[in-house]
Amino acid sequence: MDELVNLTKLDCRKCPNLRKIPLTLVNLTTLVCWSCPKLQSIPSTLVNLTTLHCGNCPNLREVPTTSVNLTEVDCHACRKLQVIPSTLVNLTTLYCGNCPNLQVIPSTLVNLTILDCRNCPKLQAIPSTLVNLTKLACGWCELQEIPSTLVNLTKLDCGGCHNIRVIPSTLVNLTELTCSDCLNLQAIPPTLVNLTTLDCWGCPNLQVIPSTLVNLTILICWSCPNLQEIPMTLVNLTKLSCANWPNLQEIPETLVNLTTLNCWGCPELQAI
Repeated sequence: MDELVNLTKLDCRKCPNLRKIPLTLVNLTTLVCWSCPKLQSIPSTLVNLTTLHCGNCPNLREVPTTSVNLTEVDCHACRKLQVIPSTLVNLTTLYCGNCPNLQVIPSTLVNLTILDCRNCPKLQAIPSTLVNLTKLACGWCELQEIPSTLVNLTKLDCGGCHNIRVIPSTLVNLTELTCSDCLNLQAIPPTLVNLTTLDCWGCPNLQVIPSTLVNLTILICWSCPNLQEIPMTLVNLTKLSCANWPNLQEIPETLVNLTTLNCWGCPELQAI
């Protein structure tokens, strides 16, 4: 393969015995090499890469710092990967979930619009500089907070982040929010009026669903023992799951657009 110096795209996924990518493929712009269990590195000579998909390479230790033209990287499930290079300032999309040794998302990646870093148990922070993010999936990380600067987010999944106490009230462009199993979450901000989907099941300290969330069509809030009522203002709901509420007494009559209702395990519910 060393002679194929004019290659611009290479897809060598699922090659169980592939150990290396040739250094001579300097014209590559797209490299897809996921699920190559013996691959340990990407050559630093691939400076023209714009797209790199190297997910599920369990022995891959790093992404080249020299590939500064990269705009999209998928390195999910790379178990030995510890660092995303801070030099990749042109990245707009980064999938790095299920990397158990990844500790930091560089603050220099200011052009990111999509970041999926779910299930990175050593990751403790999302940089406040990533102000262009529109989609963030950071569930099951050790995050302490969601930065209030991420005002362009439209989709946020922080489910399973047990240390998060609040969702920033500044995230007014959110249309989809998943904050399920956030054990210390205390409130959903009433400012999130553009939400159409809210998934907040398993939040034992959540006490109120704001009545201002009038654009909600999907509300999943089962096993929230401190919630006591569904706001009657949520008239656009089509799907409601409020199962396992010990104190729920009624389903509002105003929810006439419901097509799916799950309300099992509500011992105080007297009528539907």
